[in-house]
Amino acid sequence: MKPSHLLALLLCLLPCAVKSQNNSFTIEQVLSAPFPESLVAAPKGQRIAWTFNAEGKRNVWFAEGPTFKARQITPYNQDDGQEITQLSFTADGRFVVYVRGGEPNSAGESPNPTSNAEPAVQAVFAVECDTGRIKALGVGSEPKVSPLGDQVLFSPGSQIYFASILSNAKPLPLFIARGEGAELLCGG
Repeated sequence: MKPSHLLALLLCLLPCAVKSQNNSFTIEQVLSAPFPESLVAAPKGQRIAWTFNAEGKRNVWFAEGPTFKARQITPYNQDDGQEITQLSFTADGRFVVYVRGGEPNSAGESPNPTSNAEPAVQAVFAVECDTGRIKALGVGSEPKVSPLGDQVLFSPGSQIYFASILSNAKPLPLFIARGEGAELLCGG
């Protein structure tokens, strides 16, 4: 490279170098930037919910009109790598149903990026918006909330189960069949 070209390149880069020194930020700041995802609205009323990842701590957040003041309604305060997805409200807007944990691999293991001794699972939960009370509905994904009540369909693999948010009954299979019934929930 000719000395004149090198000098021109350095002169072009000098403003960038000066600017980055004055407005510097760290890699930690970049990696810990919070971001929201998966905004959903209740079928009735003025309620919204979304997932929020702040420094790897994933939680469900909630706001209600007319002020829409945001607040965290789940208590996950560690960066354990467990994603929160598939949010939906119950028909009355009282609960947010969600899935916590990643999809299992071909060996049936859910992602466990922190190598916790207790294996990670993908499971369906419901959180009461007003109290933050959480109910585990069962292992699985693809929750579909009844438009009429507190029933939730979900799939723990190839079958379809239903659970009630308000009762303490264990989830029950909707029906027993061979094959891949879970595709009915996924739209497949």
